[in-house]
Amino acid sequence: MKFSKVLFWDTDPAQLDLEKHASYVIERVVKFGSWNEWKELLNFYGKERVRQVVTKLSDLDPKTLSYLSAYFHLPKRAFRCYTSRRSIRTHYPSS
Repeated sequence: MKFSKVLFWDTDPAQLDLEKHASYVIERVVKFGSWNEWKELLNFYGKERVRQVVTKLSDLDPKTLSYLSAYFHLPKRAFRCYTSRRSIRTHYPSS
């Protein structure tokens, strides 16, 4: 797969195993990837595997959560990040 090196700035690309580190790769692309990287992610891992990973993520911004909820036809409450909100407030209000 061709992903931007920016997505994995803290990782040696030679050490990244796309099967072993699937959750890590999926999370990075979902949070920071481009539209083309999203499509490539779905082609490589398949819709079901991506769905399994994203529903378990503990932190997603509200827009990404809304998109994933609509894309996978799941209520927001099906996502871990929606049901277990952070208890520490940030300095900036979320939209």
